Amino acid sequence: MSIRVSSLAILCLFSTHAWAADYYVSSAGNDKGAGSSFNPWKSLARVNRQSYKAGDRILFQGGATFSGAITFSSSSAGTGASPITVTSYGTGRALIAAGNGVGLSAYNTAGFLIQNINFQGSGASSNTDNGIKFYADLSGGVKLDTVDVDQVDVSGFHMYGISIGAWNGPTGFKNVRITNVHAHDNGLAGIETWGPSDPSNVWYPHQNIYIGHCQTYNNLGLASTSGSGSGILVGAANGVTIERSVAYNNVVTLWPRGA
Repeated sequence: MSIRVSSLAILCLFSTHAWAADYYVSSAGNDKGAGSSFNPWKSLARVNRQSYKAGDRILFQGGATFSGAITFSSSSAGTGASPITVTSYGTGRALIAAGNGVGLSAYNTAGFLIQNINFQGSGASSNTDNGIKFYADLSGGVKLDTVDVDQVDVSGFHMYGISIGAWNGPTGFKNVRITNVHAHDNGLAGIETWGPSDPSNVWYPHQNIYIGHCQTYNNLGLASTSGSGSGILVGAANGVTIERSVAYNNVVTLWPRGA
């Protein structure tokens, strides 16, 4: 009996991993293709039409540029142990050229690893959004598990390079890791977490935040927004570690006296 149970457990474990899929995106691809390494997709629009599950990987051709935004809704979700991965393949990093919009947006979902890929907006004065944005407003005090951003360069966005935000009571994100990131030349800040919090500190939306080995610089603020222009700005969070990171040449904008 014990032998049969062990065999069943091994088969189940194998099947769970077998269900995950890799989807390739290449500048020489075709959106009518299967998204395989031999027949990759071409555009972000095709990437956004797909729903993804735990363990899936979306791999962008290294050194290539892809215009537009990557967007995820609650129909796509990974887990802490088996996240959905967005990364580059081949030589170098892929670039997501977001223009005036967001680079990557995930709404009411988590379980993601964003790694070894760059995001660039049109510039803090012309762009209107964030580089990487995770936002939740679910009811019930949900803590969406796992946002991992590693080895990413994000620049040229009007608001934040990386934004982790929530706005519905204690709903938010937990187990957030931002590591080896360069967030620069953005408007409001390089890296930021935000949301409401209880005045008596009974609850915070976000839990277990780690920011390490990051560089945030040349985030020069917006003339219309007092207090903007920070390197790393963490709010509405409990259990935060920031270490081995550097913030320089960020200019905090203050309202003119008498305004």
